[in-house]
Amino acid sequence: MLRKIFSKILFSSIICSLIFLILLAFGWGSFSNWIENDEYKETRQFTATPLEILNQYSKLNQNGIIPFEEAQKRAKEAVLSLRYKENNYYWLADLQGHLIAHPFKPELAGKTLTVKTLNGKLFSEEVAEIAKTKGEGFLRYRWTKPGSDKIAEKISYVKIFPKWGWIVGAGVYLDDVEATKRKAFGYIAGIAALMITFAAIFVKLTSSFLKPLKTATNTLKKLAENDNEPNKRIEIEGDDEIGELAKWFNVFMDKTIEKHTSALMEKQKTLQLTKDELAEFNEKLGESAESYRLLIAQLPDMVAVHKDGRILYCNQAFIEASQREIEEILDSEITGFFEEKGKESLLQKTIATLEGKDVPNYELVMESKSGQRRQLLVKGAAIDYDGAPAFLMLFKDVTEHKALESQLAQAQKLESI
Repeated sequence: MLRKIFSKILFSSIICSLIFLILLAFGWGSFSNWIENDEYKETRQFTATPLEILNQYSKLNQNGIIPFEEAQKRAKEAVLSLRYKENNYYWLADLQGHLIAHPFKPELAGKTLTVKTLNGKLFSEEVAEIAKTKGEGFLRYRWTKPGSDKIAEKISYVKIFPKWGWIVGAGVYLDDVEATKRKAFGYIAGIAALMITFAAIFVKLTSSFLKPLKTATNTLKKLAENDNEPNKRIEIEGDDEIGELAKWFNVFMDKTIEKHTSALMEKQKTLQLTKDELAEFNEKLGESAESYRLLIAQLPDMVAVHKDGRILYCNQAFIEASQREIEEILDSEITGFFEEKGKESLLQKTIATLEGKDVPNYELVMESKSGQRRQLLVKGAAIDYDGAPAFLMLFKDVTEHKALESQLAQAQKLESI
């Protein structure tokens, strides 16, 4: 029987190792394509941030806060300063495919690039064609890597910003993608080598373990065949693991009969207690989840989520404070709920946060539908909402606090008189 166990362990180890190696050999192509497609998907998503920055500066201009030229200048500087995935960058072009700005090659601004894409077209022509016909898309070409003279194949994703007729480009070098593939393959190959090594060690250890165990098995077999000798025990020879096994087996046999009934009763009691405790825990967990849901629904601070300046979501506290129906709030301009002098501050703080700057809490005055004014402490953060970039704002009503501060200051002034 022990020989059969060893054969099964050896066979299982060999089969598992072979299956893993076969899956690695045939599945690497699909895994490699998955890595490349994931890089393409990420590159497409990276254009969301610069496009949101352009949109915010466009709103500042439309609201009369800054001139058109100033809005474009500041937006261009903000986009060119952005980096993603270490040293990857953004560039801007117009609808003729001429470069508007490039962070590492400013001398190319306003020029038509003679570099050809892998489709055989001029770079500027294909960029303009994609923007005009589809609004967004990929193109492949060869370009110098930042900080070196090395030219490598690159894939870029371009998307139009229609309000200004600008095109935003973001790309990734394919040799970086290949490096990611090699790194992943190294990890997988290392795991495969470890699996094979562990399998060999396991088989060796199993062989050394089963050999002395066979002796104990033969003794137990003889003991089981002598039913008329219930007091017979395994003879203890040596102080190794097998001797220890024989010793404790004999102790077990001595105590089995007298403890069998009590052990079963204790086990039944324990299982019943565990069952009752589990039921009580599930009941309390349900109550806790319900309490947590009610707490969120009754949160006193106002919360709103907006994208491109338009509200996508708000909580009950925001609805009550604005004195408007939810239908009036959703898809409306976020700036429409605050005093005119605070609108520029709101937009500027939003842009600063999107650019990755540390923006401290600031104050706004909210005007309800009936004209009631509330002083609010505001904190914002960039988030992902339904798979797209958005902006979350938390408003804390400090109206009463400000009133108390004013009364205290007035009282101190009167005391000094």
